[in-house]
Amino acid sequence: MMIVLPWLAMACGASPPAAPPATPTPALAASPPSSFRPGVPAESAGAPSGEPEATDRAAEPPPLMPIGVPECDNFIKRYVACVEQRVPPDQKAKLMDDLNEHHAKWRELSRLEQGKLAVGLSCRSVAQRLKGDLTVDFGCEF
Repeated sequence: MMIVLPWLAMACGASPPAAPPATPTPALAASPPSSFRPGVPAESAGAPSGEPEATDRAAEPPPLMPIGVPECDNFIKRYVACVEQRVPPDQKAKLMDDLNEHHAKWRELSRLEQGKLAVGLSCRSVAQRLKGDLTVDFGCEF
């Protein structure tokens, strides 16, 4: 098979080959239907199955696994103990959500090459701020 370049074809007096027509792309929906759940067939996504919905099971975050930085791991233990013992029930969820958010970032950061050092610095900074808040607001001791 011989490939003819457009400029070579023009030099020989021939017209360049026409470009193939553009193929239309299908329009994407603005958002998935409200019953859309990745990995679940559409016919069973909204059907009651007798099991709790995924949102019910996801309400309880996974246990806080050690990060591998002793200073951070000790802070997390003390923070959780303080929240469980001293914080009113209506405020516990917010404080634990904040800790879970920091914990997830620290675990991700700890996987990097110099992550343990970065986690230690970040943890120290966050711990100082949170310790102060818990000590003043709830009488926790660290």
